[in-house]
Amino acid sequence: MTHRESRRSWTRWSAGLSLMLALATPSPAHAWDPSTTHLAMLERSVLDSAMHLRWMEASLLQRGVFTPLRLDPERLPPATLRAVQLAVRSVHAASGAQVLGGPGACPGASAPEATRARCVEGDLWEGTALSWMSLGVVVETMPTERLLHHFVDRNDPSASAWTDDDLPRGILRSKHGRAGGGLAARATGSAFEGTGRSALAWLADEHDPWAPPALARHLQRASLAPTQAERDHHLALALICTGALLHVLQDLSVPAHARGDVSAMFLPLSDVPGDRGLPLQELARDAYGRGGLPVPVALSPRPAEAVGRGISLAPTLVGHVLGHGDHPGLVKEAGRRYFSESSLPGPRTVAEALDPGAAAAVVLEGAVLDPSEREGARLSAWPSERGYLIGGSGRPLAAFYVDERERVRLWLDRRVYRTQMQQLVPLGVEAGRSVIDLVHGGWPAMRVDRQDRSIVIEPGTAWKQAMLTILVQDGSGQRQAKAEVELQGEAAHRVVDVWGAELPEGSTVVLVLHNPAGVLPAVAEMVIDPRQVEDDADASPGVPKPTLPRARTQAPGTTRGAGAPRRAVGGETPTDEAAEAGVPEQAAPVEDVATDDGDGPE
Repeated sequence: MTHRESRRSWTRWSAGLSLMLALATPSPAHAWDPSTTHLAMLERSVLDSAMHLRWMEASLLQRGVFTPLRLDPERLPPATLRAVQLAVRSVHAASGAQVLGGPGACPGASAPEATRARCVEGDLWEGTALSWMSLGVVVETMPTERLLHHFVDRNDPSASAWTDDDLPRGILRSKHGRAGGGLAARATGSAFEGTGRSALAWLADEHDPWAPPALARHLQRASLAPTQAERDHHLALALICTGALLHVLQDLSVPAHARGDVSAMFLPLSDVPGDRGLPLQELARDAYGRGGLPVPVALSPRPAEAVGRGISLAPTLVGHVLGHGDHPGLVKEAGRRYFSESSLPGPRTVAEALDPGAAAAVVLEGAVLDPSEREGARLSAWPSERGYLIGGSGRPLAAFYVDERERVRLWLDRRVYRTQMQQLVPLGVEAGRSVIDLVHGGWPAMRVDRQDRSIVIEPGTAWKQAMLTILVQDGSGQRQAKAEVELQGEAAHRVVDVWGAELPEGSTVVLVLHNPAGVLPAVAEMVIDPRQVEDDADASPGVPKPTLPRARTQAPGTTRGAGAPRRAVGGETPTDEAAEAGVPEQAAPVEDVATDDGDGPE
């Protein structure tokens, strides 16, 4: 064996030993850092969204993202309670994700006032909407095994599972076996062996307490539950779910996650043994911390019209991941136009006589890369000992050097990482903004006629299958369902006698739209004060208010609300502006709406 071969053999052996030692101690597979970069991205997404404006408009200026909400630990199943408690204990005081109160937080009435600063009534937790969403980012790391569903498969992003073949299975079994179960885990096949369910599978998980189906259920109860305490409780849980959802989707703006590259999470960060992780994460945390996130050059400075407030990039969560229409999706943007550390093409022998474009084609042979980057790619400069692989977009995709065997090897250096951060952080922010605007949908175009106690509502595409529930809320916050109508199609619907001739003093009317399970947006509500003198037209902030057509040829029409006689209105003649507009009529009053929260301890 020659000296060079001996050195290469020793290098491979020592690298494998170092990796095994690092993996023996469980390490979370973070993308963006949850305590800094993730929270900064979430806050930017919230500020860029229409969420605060929609909430303020819909609640008569009574609720926004800084309104305190209380979570009742006694209503939580044991597993959910443990996850929240762990997250509350784990957040840093400067993170903005801390909430007040909770079990054991209040020392008692006889304790000094200074020790009661974090007290909340009973054992309740209290935090703003923004705090609960920030806590959701942390909850999504409890336990760290949850981070395994933050990936998609490199070759088939739509698959329900992903596989990373770069790490030896023996090392992976050793790592996960020591982390949870040892020989028993390996014997039963439950140990992690380089594969896991994908983010796409998690988006549809009906049993995960933080997945989108649970988010939709909590949002519905946050509007339809009878008491203010129940509604606040479910809204806080819905916001935690929103934070968890943004954590998953914003992780997919990292190439390692969008390419199913878990191996990249265990790369050496320094010469200190065991100091391993994702270099992109560490550089972003050092560069940006909790503020100063980059924006794309094309959007700097960031004008209001570039935000797209209230307008979602795709109509579904899957569309945000895989693309929909003109929106390419996170996987194509982050996973097809950038390389991750362990998914770089292998070493290639490149003839010096080739021009830079042909040399790049040899290096990229077999690589998973978008055609827009592959076409026009070149090695700059070539031939040379070192340089960069420049993609068709003009961005550096990787650095290269020629090894002792005259092969071109690719690697990622600080220049490449800076390019990735400058493009991918804003990508994750915009995806988060879009998802917030999708999940917390806006109210459609509507005209309120207070004199006639009626509304004309135009569902549009977002609410064409929704159920409209009419509730009356008294001065104490108690809500009672009075009527319900199923909307069919995008045409205008006229609802008459929305509230009775006499309402109790201090009461308001609450309109709640809720889509069938699995359809987003899940819920939207609008509070109407019948004592307001003028009529108004309400629509989502930042979205043009559509005009009511003068004629309709289809769609259900009118339903009667509170105080209406319990009979069909098929023979009733439309009146006033609705008749002129040709809006048909239909009645569908109900006695009440089920509001069982179904969220008691398991």
